[in-house]
Amino acid sequence: MFAKVSRLRPEMRDALKSKHQIYRFLAQIAIRSTLAYFWNWNYLILSILGIVIRRGWRVAITVSDLGQDNILLIDPDVMEKSSARIVLKGSGNVLKIASQCVLKSASIVLGSRCNVSLGERSQLASIDIYCADECEIFVGRGVSCTWSSRLYAHEPSRIFIGDRCLIASDVSIMTSDMHTIYDVATGERINKAQDIHIGEHVWLASSVKVMKGVKIGDNSVIGAASIVTSDVPNNCVAVGVPAKVVKEHTNWDIALR
Repeated sequence: MFAKVSRLRPEMRDALKSKHQIYRFLAQIAIRSTLAYFWNWNYLILSILGIVIRRGWRVAITVSDLGQDNILLIDPDVMEKSSARIVLKGSGNVLKIASQCVLKSASIVLGSRCNVSLGERSQLASIDIYCADECEIFVGRGVSCTWSSRLYAHEPSRIFIGDRCLIASDVSIMTSDMHTIYDVATGERINKAQDIHIGEHVWLASSVKVMKGVKIGDNSVIGAASIVTSDVPNNCVAVGVPAKVVKEHTNWDIALR
């Protein structure tokens, strides 16, 4: 192609070069227009989904308030650093998220007349909080959830988690069985919801399940994949299904020594 062009007269070569430049310019415009179209379309989709993009690609907190008289007390630095979906399905709820608490891909769904408090300096990654009506969830200061933990209160009840607890991935803490079990003779329900109390500096290892009515004492450790159905004293290690105490007079440290 270039050999043929080189044998043409100078004015024809200039005309062909100008034509190639025009084609190249039009191709660049087409490519840029296509990219701009898809960019704007993707931005529109993200906006429809209620996702707010600020400071790079950081996703902020979105709130859907479907009721009345709901109170949100969220520290400004939480709004700046966190990503969460909050749905207030009912009315009269109070949600407090303290300073330096960081939520990552979190979900918080509240019914009516619920009280949820998340403590300062807590790191809650992919935590899923669900409260039906008249429930309370308290998470203390410096609590760490590594990934995908669930705090479920499907009936009026309370979950309390003390300061400096470590909650590993795939942990479930549930005050209710979510279905009814009843006595055949009397028709009386025998599996009513019960509160859960987890003390300070407790380590719940991966895939632990803490069931209704349980109290876990300070500085205790629950081994991986255990199901806790009864109380665990302070300074113990408990493992198994159901979890049983296997060591006493122990403590733990998040740092390896």
